Amino acid sequence: MSVQMHSPVTVVTPYRNAARFLPGFVAMLQAQSCSQWSCLLVDDGSSDDGPALAARLTAADPRFSLISRNGPKPVGSGPAAARNTALAQVTTDLVAFCDIDDLWHPCKLERQLQLQQQQQLDLVVSGYGRFGDGPEPLIIDWRCPPPVLSYQRLLGGNPIPMLTVLVRTALVRGGMPTGPHEDFALWLALFRRCPDLRYGCLPEGLAFYRLHSGNLTGQRWRMAGWAHQVFVAHGLKGAALWMAIGRWLAYQARNLLRRRPRQARSGPPPVLAELMKQPPRPLRPSSS
Repeated sequence: MSVQMHSPVTVVTPYRNAARFLPGFVAMLQAQSCSQWSCLLVDDGSSDDGPALAARLTAADPRFSLISRNGPKPVGSGPAAARNTALAQVTTDLVAFCDIDDLWHPCKLERQLQLQQQQQLDLVVSGYGRFGDGPEPLIIDWRCPPPVLSYQRLLGGNPIPMLTVLVRTALVRGGMPTGPHEDFALWLALFRRCPDLRYGCLPEGLAFYRLHSGNLTGQRWRMAGWAHQVFVAHGLKGAALWMAIGRWLAYQARNLLRRRPRQARSGPPPVLAELMKQPPRPLRPSSS
């Protein structure tokens, strides 16, 4: 099955032992208000019945292409190797990323494509909510990347989760680094290589990041070491290296200390299923 040439965007989604997430993910993409997309679902060595389930769920929808990543998995590569397998096969001008356990608002692709086309942007990101993994998922908090971004500002921390991204394929054709913190390393490399990159942020809650025990970003005690590796790989050393690490630690501390609004002021936490039926929530972009 090949990627549909008429689609403006390809969605890249790796998965491994994720059978419980597949039905919701497939239904979410099929519910997008923009129906002109293709999706590359990459099995990254599953040992459950996920690949067979993916085949059944997508059999009647030619917009899905099923891929199996072959060969040994690089140590510490996370989903990068699987994403790179998909990127090598993308034929559309734009690519978006959504991990199998995350979700999008039904308007996500439509709203981002509109902004990208109106302003001829190279990289478009959106605001997002984080939700708990449970039978009735509740939004825990809302976050939004900054309206302006540069290589120097990125050295202070990564405000761009992969599930919020729509980017020109040519800019990521070479693939993602396969070491830890691969998304952070990718954006640093991209902004350093392209200082005039046309970046835009859509300040709306269009993506939803699922919090559960399997999240790599939950391993905060290891993330400092990963950030150190990324900075060293970018040639930082001496005072510049330690300044970057200090800014990164401050960024992480701000995120950890960010408190949820009091129930008396904000009401009960919104239910994700209800938010999917409403217009996207406006958000205030981050200042850093």
